[in-house]
Amino acid sequence: MTDAAAEHSDVLVITVWRETDVRHPLRVRVTYGLATDHAPTTFVTADADEVIETIRRWLTEISTRQPGG
Repeated sequence: MTDAAAEHSDVLVITVWRETDVRHPLRVRVTYGLATDHAPTTFVTADADEVIETIRRWLTEISTRQPGG
């Protein structure tokens, strides 16, 4: 990856684990950001739909952004 590519790279990291002895054991930590952001956003949820919607919004932002922006 070139320095220019790294400078304009976006990131999405999903970490998944299961809790024990709880009704809804799924846990997901999502960290995401755009090259234009100063700091990534992180949240933890037990809701798979929330994760999917976050990914959809993130990808839409990337796909509609003007090159170089």
